[in-house]
Amino acid sequence: MRTAPVRICAGGAQQCAFLPRCGRPIRFPRIQGADVVGKVVAAGEGADPRLIGKRVMVDAWLRDPSDPENPDKAGYFGSEVDGGFAEYTTCDAGNVAVVESDLTNA
Repeated sequence: MRTAPVRICAGGAQQCAFLPRCGRPIRFPRIQGADVVGKVVAAGEGADPRLIGKRVMVDAWLRDPSDPENPDKAGYFGSEVDGGFAEYTTCDAGNVAVVESDLTNA
């Protein structure tokens, strides 16, 4: 996994953030929270170091890159892995999209 630690600047909370995904119950302890905007603070092994300092949005669907259409190999950020109800989170660098906007995180 090409990790990208992210300092969380904003997140959303809606009912679906608390429901199990993909038909599997959430196993606790788990940090929930699927909607995350933040800044990449480091680049783990295999991640592009040009992401450091970039404002990003996290794609919550976790797919197997070799079989992305297979729902049995899919997961959800904040459900199968720790999510964004925290100060920092870590996700695969392939699940972040750089946000280039004058709008604030609010």
